[in-house]
Amino acid sequence: MGDSLERELSCAVCMELYTDPLLLPCAHSFCRSCLPDVLKRNSNQKSGHSRLVCPSCRFTVELDKRGIDGLPRNFLLDNIIERYKEEKSTDGRPVKVKGVACDVCADSGGAKASKTCIQCGVSYCDRCLRTYHPSKGVFSKHKLVKATRNPKRKDVYCPEHDDELIKMYCVQCKTPVCYLCDRFGGHKGHQVAELKTSYKLMKETLSSNLAQLVSKMANVNEFIITLERKGESIQTNAAVMHQRISEEFAVIKAMLEQRERVMHTKISEETARKLLLLKQQNMACQDKLHNTAGLIQYTREVLKEEVPAALLLTGASLDDRLNCAIDSCPQLQPNTADDFSHVILNLEYEKQIIQKMDLLTIKGNICILVNLPEFEINDK
Repeated sequence: MGDSLERELSCAVCMELYTDPLLLPCAHSFCRSCLPDVLKRNSNQKSGHSRLVCPSCRFTVELDKRGIDGLPRNFLLDNIIERYKEEKSTDGRPVKVKGVACDVCADSGGAKASKTCIQCGVSYCDRCLRTYHPSKGVFSKHKLVKATRNPKRKDVYCPEHDDELIKMYCVQCKTPVCYLCDRFGGHKGHQVAELKTSYKLMKETLSSNLAQLVSKMANVNEFIITLERKGESIQTNAAVMHQRISEEFAVIKAMLEQRERVMHTKISEETARKLLLLKQQNMACQDKLHNTAGLIQYTREVLKEEVPAALLLTGASLDDRLNCAIDSCPQLQPNTADDFSHVILNLEYEKQIIQKMDLLTIKGNICILVNLPEFEINDK
């Protein structure tokens, strides 16, 4: 599960744990230091606007004059990664992380950051700190701490209005907003709800869907065990049928050696077909478990989040992923029976006319017919 969660917490560009993750409108996140290169490949110089194409889903984001700095920081990911690193450091397992780089001069190589502003959520090297964050004016009240990847703060500021705290949740757009967004911005006239209420409802929704997904995955896991047992039962029952066939053919072995091999082949093919069906179904279930393990672990970490705005920022998209995973769960019904009750073996009459015996395959589920009335394999 740990490796699955680490995949969820790793940037798709650098393949390492997120550092200062920024959230795109398509709900994918990337390291702040990774996005400049992506932006350079997609910039539209003729229009004067910066265009960013999501490396994961190819969704196109038209950036404003602030460029990458206009994208909201994914504080939820920050908090989960911080907890993840703390947990891994206690068990001695190394965690790959990058150093804290200056967020301002990241485009030109990025110097090592020395301070992080709690309010801005931005890390600065000494030169950029003096230039872009002077200790006077509106910045005089900002709190600077030693450079960190995840500044501890309870307040989340609006990405559109830098000095405004996020205090509401836009129900229509499914995103947290500030007062100015609600009254004068792009969410004017939309239905808004109280942040704590929306936070509680979102956690309840995520918890409910997580419980459903975990329950379904538990059923899938049990179903895999059932499939494995069925495979063993098929093998056992197939061995019984082989034994019966061998005992009958012993009486007229000289005449039936060729026919015996043909019948063994038919039973073996049917066994292989049954086992193949179970194997394919087993692999599909295994794939489902593997593909949802990270999502389950990630959602559990999300539910530990205590910052409403941080959770609500990506809660809706995460809920969509959970619903998608729930809806795509495989049907828990074996694709084939484990017995060979459809085989009828009575060779008393056939011994008299052994030269006329033959095995035929009929289109359908299970079908081996002998051109004699007392020996046939019919589909049940």
